[in-house]
Amino acid sequence: MNNPLLTQDLLPKFDHVRIEHMETAIDQILSENRMKIATLAQQDDPTWETLAQPMQALDDHLSNAWSVISHLNGVKNSDDLRKVYKNCLEKITEYSTEVSQNAALCEAYKKLAARDDFKDLSEAQRKSVENTLRDFHLGGVDLPEEQKQQYAALSRELAELSNRFSDNVLDATQNWHKHITDASELAGVPESAIDGAKQAARQKELDGYVITLDFPSFFPVMTYCDNRDLRREVYEAFVTRASDQGPDAGTWDNTPLMAEILKRRHSLSKLLGFNNYAERSLATKMARNTDEVLDFLNQLADKSKPVAEQEYAELKAFARDEYGVDDLQAWDVGYYSEKLRQQRYDISPETLRPWFPVDKVVPGLFRVAEKLFDVQIEAKPEVETWHEDATAYCISRNGEPLAWFYFDLFARQGKRGGAWMADCRVRWRNLRGQLQLPVAFLTCNFTPPVDGKPSLLTHDEVTTLFHEFGHGLHHMLTQVDVLDVSGINGVAWDAVELPSQFLEN
Repeated sequence: MNNPLLTQDLLPKFDHVRIEHMETAIDQILSENRMKIATLAQQDDPTWETLAQPMQALDDHLSNAWSVISHLNGVKNSDDLRKVYKNCLEKITEYSTEVSQNAALCEAYKKLAARDDFKDLSEAQRKSVENTLRDFHLGGVDLPEEQKQQYAALSRELAELSNRFSDNVLDATQNWHKHITDASELAGVPESAIDGAKQAARQKELDGYVITLDFPSFFPVMTYCDNRDLRREVYEAFVTRASDQGPDAGTWDNTPLMAEILKRRHSLSKLLGFNNYAERSLATKMARNTDEVLDFLNQLADKSKPVAEQEYAELKAFARDEYGVDDLQAWDVGYYSEKLRQQRYDISPETLRPWFPVDKVVPGLFRVAEKLFDVQIEAKPEVETWHEDATAYCISRNGEPLAWFYFDLFARQGKRGGAWMADCRVRWRNLRGQLQLPVAFLTCNFTPPVDGKPSLLTHDEVTTLFHEFGHGLHHMLTQVDVLDVSGINGVAWDAVELPSQFLEN
């Protein structure tokens, strides 16, 4: 069949996407975009319809292919995919720098903004153009040619270094495991985590139990395991990942990468006339200057540090008086905090798990969203996904589809840790008046179902799920039709957490 990354389907055909499709698609899209941009940039009297709208179409075509590739790199990572992703990232970074430094294109946007009828455009359209002109400056369009080349080299190196950083974290996380054959070493660990450790061992074709550094495995050991030596071993493996310390010291060490990233960020910022990278970062954010940020952080520290010191002193006293532990260490804090909580309040996150099976939480989440936003959410199991854990859903209102999203909730090998929302498709209306609906990727790393038992979530995990769905709703329920400022696009990054916090709370 034709390359599925070039077909512009609303929902990607994941069953048909192959690694060999990826770089081919990116090469073709970049080549076509370059030719079209060369023509668009030469206009004498550009309008929204002849410049901004066609540019958004080019951006959308590239984004729709790249969103699938980058998503698969995060949830289905492999050596082959990693190589292709790296190659594509280099090409897209080079292309993005070219576009942002295209003086003729920038001049065309300036002409558009200077038109008498610019004021008649919608607020979203005007904001899109203003953001684009800002981004030309931040991309180095005003620099002399030699400095433009320096900027391009720095951007390319930063993209490569950041990608290597992420790969190192993933490799360091997934390489380490602790094989245990004596169940007594796991005394205190909840049954749900024990079942998960058994399943992890089976997956590695081992007897007994396997502890990994994935959060659903790591956290129960740190919080409940009576074996202090095991807690220390797991803790040290976790906090030294991708460093020059710990059991894999130096193997995936990110220390030199961090130094190189900082150097290049500083150099890039200086090229653009900023004193430092913090100032460059704030150019697209709500906070007005670095002093404002530091004042906020210092106020936060002044209020929170005394309380934290008091609570830590109470915890040390509790561990000493109740358990004879005079030297409270980092790998003890979670364990004795849990003991103190149970003594004071007679409650534990583990006792709440049976109340939060994932097959009850997800419908509950949907009911909340349906009530708050007057929508209906329906699973679409027939839609192609990248893994049996992933499911597609449609959001509609009064029978009219508004958006789609994918849930991929469980931790597994080859999947990056954490929880996130990413856009798969962005809502916008093209020149022909056709509306592209938004589509979101919603990814978590919860404990998977084991041996026919449902996945049971902690209250914190339920909160995480609501939080990420808040990001998803921000992206999916937008009513903006302009690509550059639709959903999470164009939102200041120090404001983007508001919808997620709203739903979480």
